[in-house]
Amino acid sequence: HDGDTMEYWNNMYTSLPRSKEEYWVNFYQAHTQKIREFAMKHLSMTYVEVELENEKLGEILERYTSVSASCVMDCHPGPKWVKENNATSRCHAVGENPANKNAKPDIEEEEESGDNGDDDNT
Repeated sequence: HDGDTMEYWNNMYTSLPRSKEEYWVNFYQAHTQKIREFAMKHLSMTYVEVELENEKLGEILERYTSVSASCVMDCHPGPKWVKENNATSRCHAVGENPANKNAKPDIEEEEESGDNGDDDNT
């Protein structure tokens, strides 16, 4: 069935993509569909599909694969990100983004909390 596979990829576009982004979106969608079709033909296999942005990604993978949710890491590309965010690694536990920790709090947030450093108990 290799001919079918090549035909599938060759017919992925009815017209040329307008941009590189459109090309990769189309490729991703076609590839994802091909994997889904493969899974449907091999029902003895466990197929789990979860969006990377899903906050419960680790929990879902742990439920279906028995791999600890703590093994799921959020990683960023290259040393530039590490340097810009004063991080020690480009990977960190989900929800523990060093970029968020290093961000300076807004002055408005401090004022809204009512704690401006004045001691009114005198």
